[in-house]
Amino acid sequence: MKDELVILGSGGGRHHIRTQYRGTGGFLFKFADIQAHIDPGPGAIVKLNELREDPL
Repeated sequence: MKDELVILGSGGGRHHIRTQYRGTGGFLFKFADIQAHIDPGPGAIVKLNELREDPL
């Protein structure tokens, strides 16, 4: 696994949460064979699926 930081969204506020026009935040860290998914709100898991990333 290569080291990378995947930013899943930069939207915020009630408009973006409702529409997900700009996905609400979320980060996927992949470093030294360790993966961590930080999901601060709705939409981040949807974006992971769109990018075909495995959240596990």
